Amino acid sequence: MTLENLLRIGKLKAHAVGRVEIERLFASADRALRDAGEPGHHQLLIQSLPKSAGVDPARIKLLDALRTLRNKADYSGEPVSDAVAWEAVEEARRLVAEVREWIRANRPELT
Repeated sequence: MTLENLLRIGKLKAHAVGRVEIERLFASADRALRDAGEPGHHQLLIQSLPKSAGVDPARIKLLDALRTLRNKADYSGEPVSDAVAWEAVEEARRLVAEVREWIRANRPELT
């Protein structure tokens, strides 16, 4: 599939990019590469959420299960259903919102 085909079928949208956007993209990639050098960093992050950001410990099993599915997809090529992928996106959005709220309530000096 070419980029032109993806544009034509609506899977991509044309986008003019600027220097700042490219700098942010590379900064994000650099952070990801630094993190990639730490085996188990995603698992550690998830396990620390109840203590570090007040996330309900009951959610940790779900978040860790989604992390495991992501690893299998990334490293073993195991497919993930669209439903599971969307569940992961929604859980990520929910988690970000919860952590933001926790920071507002517990560490307002950081907002």
